[in-house]
Amino acid sequence: MARDDRQHRHLDLAERSVGLPFTTPLISGAKARLVATGGVELLAPNPSGQLGYYVMDLRSLRDYCQLTVHDELLLEKLLGVDVVTPATVRRAAREVAMEGAAGRDAAAAAKRAAERDAAIVNLTNYLMLMRLLRAVGIDERELQRSGGTGRAVQLEIKRRLTSLSPRLGMTADEVIDTVGDIAFYAAAIGFADGELETRHRRVLERLSPFAADMRHWAALETGESKECAEQIADCAGWTSNKVAPLIADCQVRLEDIPELVRAWRHDRGALKGRFALPDWLLDGWPEILALWDSASGDGRAAQRAVAAQIQRLMPLAQTQAEGRSVEVMRVKGTMVHSRLVKLHEDWRTGVVMGGIRARTEALRAGVA
Repeated sequence: MARDDRQHRHLDLAERSVGLPFTTPLISGAKARLVATGGVELLAPNPSGQLGYYVMDLRSLRDYCQLTVHDELLLEKLLGVDVVTPATVRRAAREVAMEGAAGRDAAAAAKRAAERDAAIVNLTNYLMLMRLLRAVGIDERELQRSGGTGRAVQLEIKRRLTSLSPRLGMTADEVIDTVGDIAFYAAAIGFADGELETRHRRVLERLSPFAADMRHWAALETGESKECAEQIADCAGWTSNKVAPLIADCQVRLEDIPELVRAWRHDRGALKGRFALPDWLLDGWPEILALWDSASGDGRAAQRAVAAQIQRLMPLAQTQAEGRSVEVMRVKGTMVHSRLVKLHEDWRTGVVMGGIRARTEALRAGVA
């Protein structure tokens, strides 16, 4: 491990960050954040298990450890990202997977996920436009009766939206562009009536059962593994309690599309942050849930290693909601002193990490 303090330093404060789906065991659970200078820093968990993270410039990652082929390609993608967000990291990971770096199954899954998300965005955009038209007494069935091609229907929608221009203070083109902008973020939120099966909804519905399962598993554990499982359960419950009202708030706003469009045009930054906040709070949970599912049939020793890996993946980002800090879940660990370890052995659990790496690579097909 490099000892140059100019390049590496310990991080004690939780800050807004996003998980990076690396498959190299040493940096499993690493986070990235955008710094004030415009660069990207990497937060790598202390490999000893001690509290704290190593923070380094993302470009120095190759000096820190030997990367898998998948991670080499992902690193190149991340170095070209303008802004680090869950969405941009997810897109970079999918692009790497579609190139075949995580195997054929992951490539196919990434392609399906990208197509599914694009379809949901388009459907959300359409449903929002229909709700806009209903606001002026126009039902989508009227458009269907008008006949014509898809292009003709689009032109008819634009013509009908013209009647909303005085009310919204913008042209039909501006309305359409604004709805498209909102749809990108609203697609993960969905409508209150459950009309869409969204990414956030799928994850949120699993958090409380997962927390209960972890507590049940922890009941048969002792010492550090018990504390680890309880921390994971606490974090899952905390996340569910924070995200559910945020999603409900966004769904209330989606009930009045004309007002949302006008407000978005007036203060895009604030509303974009509100709609994007659940993505930050849910970051990393699809991987966590898939990891625990993959260990369901394993023995207790292997499950302890997976629980330790999950602990490294738990979100540490300090997120702001409406200008106020949201409680941060800190991950605690115990330093293992004066102990010999084998090659690729996990410093805390004693489990050889080769299987963990294979498990992590296989998960790329399930969390695309």
